[in-house]
Amino acid sequence: MREWKSVPIAPTTEMVAAGDRAEFVATTHRTSALVYRAMLDAAPPSGASEDVQRFAIEVEKLLCSKLGRSWSPVGISIESLINELAERRLENVQRGAVGVG
Repeated sequence: MREWKSVPIAPTTEMVAAGDRAEFVATTHRTSALVYRAMLDAAPPSGASEDVQRFAIEVEKLLCSKLGRSWSPVGISIESLINELAERRLENVQRGAVGVG
């Protein structure tokens, strides 16, 4: 039995990140299937509105600007950007600097 899932035409950043993680872990000839499955599992619910998707992109762009990075539609997740900001903040606190970036 095959299950069906409605997914975005272009993968979301979360889908790409999940595929990257699965590819890194996979060591068999079934790598493509594992990556594809991981990406499908990371896809947003089909009911996600365009407004929510646009909002997520705007958040990604804002976080990228705080980090001095260019935004890209693939390979970036809000979670990874927040983690990077937190790491920079900790480094700044340890150095006695003020501010985020």
